[in-house]
This record gives sequence, structure tokens and C-alpha cells, in this order.
Amino acid sequence: MSLFRQTSTRNSRAKRHDFFIKERDLAIALELEWQVFDQLIEPMFQAAESIGNLKESQDFIYHDRRQQIRLFYQEGALAIAAL
Repeated sequence: MSLFRQTSTRNSRAKRHDFFIKERDLAIALELEWQVFDQLIEPMFQAAESIGNLKESQDFIYHDRRQQIRLFYQEGALAIAAL
């Protein structure tokens, strides 16, 4: 299930819509088994400066950091889908 959130910036009157999708929902949308999805994306978090690296606050945020549950922004979801 994806979530939409409407936010406004302090310096601008323009409003921005952010797209979030839970990683389990992204795996389902990409028709991948959870273990395959996890193996696919894990190297994207390990590589420090490689192409395809996912960055917190830019590509995803943690919904629950202790359980490593991530919510992906549109950019992060598209980077994963491109693999």
C-alpha cells in the first residue's frame, strides 16, 4: 500500500506530494518473493559510493529502524525497479 503525504516548505508556498511505499509492498508490486527482493536490494545499502546506492532521506526513510522496515520514496522505488 502506498502512502501520499502533502507537505509545504517554509521557504516556498509551493506544496509537494511525496510518494511512499513499504518495501514488502514494493516486492509484491515487482512480483518478487520477499527473500529474492531482500537479496536484490541489500547490496544497494552496503555499497558506500557505488552507482545504484540507496541513501536514507533521499531514497527511503525508516518506518521502524529496529526492525529495518523502510518506506521508499518514488526515486528509491524506481532505482530498485530498474535492477
